[in-house]
Amino acid sequence: MQPLVTVIIPTYNRGDLLRAALTSVMAQTFRQFTVLVVDDGSSEDLRPVIGSFGQAVHHLRVEHGGAARARNAGIEAAESDLVAFLDSDDLWLPEHLARTVPILQQQPRVGLVYHDMVTIDEVGRPVPSRRSRPCPSGRVTADLFAYDFIPTPSVVCRRDLLRQAGCFDPVMVPSEDYDLWLKISLLCQFAGLPEPLMQRRQHGGNISRQHKARNEVVRAILKERFWRDPAGRAGMGKDLARNVLAKAFYRAGRLLLKGGWPGSARRFLRRSRQYRPLYARALFWQTVAACAGRAEAPGDPSDAFLRLADYRLE
Repeated sequence: MQPLVTVIIPTYNRGDLLRAALTSVMAQTFRQFTVLVVDDGSSEDLRPVIGSFGQAVHHLRVEHGGAARARNAGIEAAESDLVAFLDSDDLWLPEHLARTVPILQQQPRVGLVYHDMVTIDEVGRPVPSRRSRPCPSGRVTADLFAYDFIPTPSVVCRRDLLRQAGCFDPVMVPSEDYDLWLKISLLCQFAGLPEPLMQRRQHGGNISRQHKARNEVVRAILKERFWRDPAGRAGMGKDLARNVLAKAFYRAGRLLLKGGWPGSARRFLRRSRQYRPLYARALFWQTVAACAGRAEAPGDPSDAFLRLADYRLE
């Protein structure tokens, strides 16, 4: 019997963490699945870890290109109608598949199921959440445009929808998953479960200013690109979209200024106020940016991303 679900786990090295992730998959109470570990060109030999779980776990090795490309390779290799995603450093609780798969079997209009999560630290202790995570169902485009509430390792989705939406766009890293969920939201209904059926591992270490700024730049451009698409624009109200876009460009502009890139900061803050002219925070930081010197720190993340995405801020 062909499994109903293909579990796709991209990994780059991380043998010990991968073992824990696979153990959580094998503990599922729902058993009609197969597992595909997409080895993203690891320097570590992962075959002993993967092989220790028997024939239910398959190894696909690809050239190193990042998690987005690895997940896409897994989607193409999958033979089941349903695909579930798990990152190699995260864990499923035993009822994850048992609670999500039947919804897709019983409700043909639902194309994607997701749920809440618990964050744990490096030794497995729960980390208190700063805010509650919404779990809306139905047509969620407007809600999702305002706030990314879908943890990728909680998602079970129809494979044909993933392919119809173009799979994960490697240019949009680290928000390639958010980009894809937005596109899929135009194609079907979602089902959100408020139950925390997965654990996301929180890693130590500080994220550099450059990475923080790039993350917000990607989010701002991703949202604007989606809003410019007529299909995306039809999925939400104009006032909501302009408010969300103003905040997205403000966050990117503020971090660019703090990172030492005042020229790019001025462009992003100017774009923020184009969407919301009286936005006080954007106006304040735009004034600060206007008074900043012309010296630019090396490695402007916005310039690099805009070139990669072939996108212009007009």
